[in-house]
Amino acid sequence: MLDFIRKNAQSWGVKVLFGIIVLVFVFWGVGSFRGKQKSILATVNGQELSTRDFLNTYQQRLESLRQQNENISSERLQQMDFKRQVFDQMVNQMLLLQEAGRLGFSASSTEISARIKSMQPFQVEKTQTFSMERYRALLQANRMTPAQFEADMGRDILTQKMLNTLSGSLQTSEEQARELFDYVTEKARLEYILLAREDFREQVKLSDQEISDYYQGHKDSFKQPARMKMKYLPLTPEGLAPYQEVGQGEIKTYYQENKDQFVRPEEIKASHILIEIPQDASKEAEQAAEQKITQIAKRIERGESFSEVAREESQAPSAAKGGDLGWFGRGSMVESFEKIAFSLKPGEISEPVRTRYGLHLIKLKDKRPAGAKPLAEVKDTIRSWLAEDKAAENLEDILDKALGTILNTGDIEMAAEELGIELKESGWFSREEGPEALDLEQEALTELFALQTGEVTDRPIFLDQGYLLALKTEARPARVSPLETVREEIVKQLKDQKALERAREEAAALLQDLQNKDQASVPNEHDVKQSEAFTRRGFIPGLGMNPDLAETALSAGDQDWLEKPYEVSRGYVLARRIERIPPPEEQWEEQKSFWISRLNQNRKGSLHQAYIEGLRASAEIEIVSPELLEY
Repeated sequence: MLDFIRKNAQSWGVKVLFGIIVLVFVFWGVGSFRGKQKSILATVNGQELSTRDFLNTYQQRLESLRQQNENISSERLQQMDFKRQVFDQMVNQMLLLQEAGRLGFSASSTEISARIKSMQPFQVEKTQTFSMERYRALLQANRMTPAQFEADMGRDILTQKMLNTLSGSLQTSEEQARELFDYVTEKARLEYILLAREDFREQVKLSDQEISDYYQGHKDSFKQPARMKMKYLPLTPEGLAPYQEVGQGEIKTYYQENKDQFVRPEEIKASHILIEIPQDASKEAEQAAEQKITQIAKRIERGESFSEVAREESQAPSAAKGGDLGWFGRGSMVESFEKIAFSLKPGEISEPVRTRYGLHLIKLKDKRPAGAKPLAEVKDTIRSWLAEDKAAENLEDILDKALGTILNTGDIEMAAEELGIELKESGWFSREEGPEALDLEQEALTELFALQTGEVTDRPIFLDQGYLLALKTEARPARVSPLETVREEIVKQLKDQKALERAREEAAALLQDLQNKDQASVPNEHDVKQSEAFTRRGFIPGLGMNPDLAETALSAGDQDWLEKPYEVSRGYVLARRIERIPPPEEQWEEQKSFWISRLNQNRKGSLHQAYIEGLRASAEIEIVSPELLEY
């Protein structure tokens, strides 16, 4: 197809064909970030769940997940079926909101305002009062408008009202909570015999035939996946932003019209010298610290440089920087330190200040009042925002030009040169693990691997916020590693397997003897050890994590060997409980309210889940665009 187009690039027929291709891209997948999908993802009892709302929510949840685990891969997201999780959560909320409306619940603007003002992230730490500046700044940093956030908050309040009403009559007794407390916190100690896998490894002899048979029977385990390299153009607002022209006038206009986005609180710039005093310091240690800080203050009074003395004497992490703490606002430091620091004048040095860390000398270097950040400080940020907006506006034109050059010449390098955009190059990657610099879904990777070496994509591959055009430069087919290169690995695996099996057999035989004889008859070659106390959570000191063994031990009687050997990380273990340790009564008295609350929350959670499942069972849920939930 591409060869035909290139050979006849100047004919009217091809020009008309190219026009049709461009129109197809514009109206069926390339015209906008979301144009490739239908506008409705699903309907829930006739109410539409839009593709836009789903994609926005998915992106927010994905960003939140990546803040907790920045290395999470596309494969892991697919295993979690993360798209379906987000979809189910949105459907659940829609069902609850529909039910709330049916029952007459509402969320007033007063309730929404009160909830937002009570949220800790929007409050000034020192005064615990709501800050409109913090509110707007945090929403802006998360690319949300107040209207969007307040609408979300209203939905949350309605949902919570529904669920609270549902579980309002739920009561948890002290006896029920005590039963859970005893079950979770009681402990036991074991006596055990470990038959370690390592003790049997040297007994394992392997023939060449066994190694060869294992290799032949497990070739899939030694398969190296197909790999490829590519040159590519990532056409996204972020990627194209550096190539957009943004004038100083545009930056200034944006700044003047959006000053409320750049408000900052009162800030100071300070340095300090710290002499540490431990929390449990003796009077003598405190006196020595006081003498030390006094001597340091006198050295500075005599004209020595504050920063040089800080480098020499300070015991704070900032000592390497001459005590410099940089700019900070109220609520950033401990209260006693902050109170003195903000009361100083530029250039002034404090008397010794006591905090929980020790004694400080504070030097105020500069101070700036609350207000809008100056344009010079934020112009680079504004430029990047405006450049991304321009790139988003021009994205379709840039894509059309790139496609035009590729369809005419088959040369992605020429397309990059004509557009003035850097052509990037990937390292080796597989279908299972895509290129490091790009978060590609499985569909996109399949398209790339379908290319022939030297072939350019003749249609864009969709990214989260744009498109990808690529040239496949090199390829390696899938292959099985030869036996010589994996022999050592096979030997280790076989020896481990056979040694573990011998440990299991020895443990089973020994257990049979122990169940018929006294402890005194335990053969001398086996050490009998005792564990430290453990709970049902499953971690047994000396043996590692084994919830099955922990639960069995806590349920069994004392002194009797447990009925089977248990596999642990190092081999197999025979065990018997020698002590069961109930939690102390004073611990229950201290924690009683917590356990009552915890059990109540657990029961509420189960009730809420059952209620939602009931709503889903009777709901009409139609997925209009199932491809959106696929990987």
